[in-house]
Amino acid sequence: MSALHRKIVKSIAGRTGSSDDEEDEVIRQRWQAAMRDIAAGTFKQPVIRVPVILNPNGPVSSAEELQQLAELESVPETVESVVVRENGVKTERPVKISHVGLEEHRRLEERANVIRDTECCIRVMFEGKERYATVIQSLKEGVSLRRDASRGPGSHDRGDGKVGESEDGR
Repeated sequence: MSALHRKIVKSIAGRTGSSDDEEDEVIRQRWQAAMRDIAAGTFKQPVIRVPVILNPNGPVSSAEELQQLAELESVPETVESVVVRENGVKTERPVKISHVGLEEHRRLEERANVIRDTECCIRVMFEGKERYATVIQSLKEGVSLRRDASRGPGSHDRGDGKVGESEDGR
């Protein structure tokens, strides 16, 4: 390991507040493995996943609808989570979330009005960490989704991104 790598490893260990030799060794091994992978051309950039809230009363209420909107190859996994307040306290308010990659998230932004990150201030537990979640407010003009039959007869997109029944039941 070069002197530069040793400095980086030590600075990372220092930022974690740990001087534990065992933790330092783990960090050193990870750096060495990453450097070997980079040199061999086999390093894979970690996939960044963005949590998306599925709202039963919103424009995207299911993972199948998210799949359509983001043009995903398969239906994304849906998990139950909880909302986390600004003070870090987990609420009892359950939410369903799915996740998409960055490219799929860009497609969501092209087709829907979304609130992301600190704009919405909705944090959820995702993959064991507190994360800001994307909220889909409405579909953009001209975008529609095939609706799940479970939403009931007469259920459709009213154009404002909300699903409901029209006055004549259509």
